[in-house]
Amino acid sequence: QQQQSKQKQQPASASAKAKPQQQQHRQKGASRLEWWQRLNLIKPALLIPAPRVAAGGGGRSQGRIEDEAIAAVHTRVVQLAEDRLQRGRDWLVRDSDYGPAPTHGAIKAQVNAAIVKTVENLCDGESLESILSADPRNIILLLDTPLYGTTTALCELWADLRYSQQVVIPQADLGHYFEMLRGNDFYVGVRAQRLDHWLCANSGFGFRSLLAFLDYECRLAGSLSARLCPAADIMRYFRWGLPMEPASVLAITVGLEEPASTVEKVDAFVRGEASLNGYEAELVQSWKYRMATLLYIVRKARDPAEMIGEMSGL
Repeated sequence: QQQQSKQKQQPASASAKAKPQQQQHRQKGASRLEWWQRLNLIKPALLIPAPRVAAGGGGRSQGRIEDEAIAAVHTRVVQLAEDRLQRGRDWLVRDSDYGPAPTHGAIKAQVNAAIVKTVENLCDGESLESILSADPRNIILLLDTPLYGTTTALCELWADLRYSQQVVIPQADLGHYFEMLRGNDFYVGVRAQRLDHWLCANSGFGFRSLLAFLDYECRLAGSLSARLCPAADIMRYFRWGLPMEPASVLAITVGLEEPASTVEKVDAFVRGEASLNGYEAELVQSWKYRMATLLYIVRKARDPAEMIGEMSGL
């Protein structure tokens, strides 16, 4: 009987010890959740600015979309981007869908080579490093991974970029962020931020991008739950005047889904947004695979009044 009594007491004793431990784990979990919620209160406010206003234009935008088909696609995508701004939660960080070795790596190599060649042609014999050093606000804006694919391709031609903080890489995946910092191959400006947060937080500095490769790996509409929308970032890029003048390079990678379900529709949106803000986006090349990558040269649009003045002076 005494042995049976001891056996009955042991489970009760073990249960009594387990309860404080379970309570302690719950308190730690609640504390970490509270810390995470507090951390997400210090993020920049997401917004989509109005189109750029022409100097002395009485508040009118710098350009307009002449082509009706382009205007129709552009309107649908803009409406979606503005709607997405009101939905979901823009958490400070998010896990990337990009794997350690993408199946489309061969296409990525082609894209990176084409980007480097286009930038080289745009420099027209001038050193890229000298263009960046002319103003600390001149930048290269990339969405790159721990593989540093695009950065490596650029450094093969311009080796000093390896140490340049003017190569700005927003990285929202914290695992990827720390992986990109732990090596000694590159010392570039990796930021633990989402691209949309980086754009909104730094819109007042007057940054000008000689090259922007917005390699999203998600559809143009983005993620509703995460309030993530590449279309909105492209609008921010043009509306905050990031393209360097007189010309710069823009490349984007997005998935194809309505309202931009084809390469042609994505191109229509980009060219429409460029026109609305006083730029011209010339499509240099595109690649279609599981995703679609489009490569542009972006130039400041000529003022019609200025062109007429030049013609009348001949």
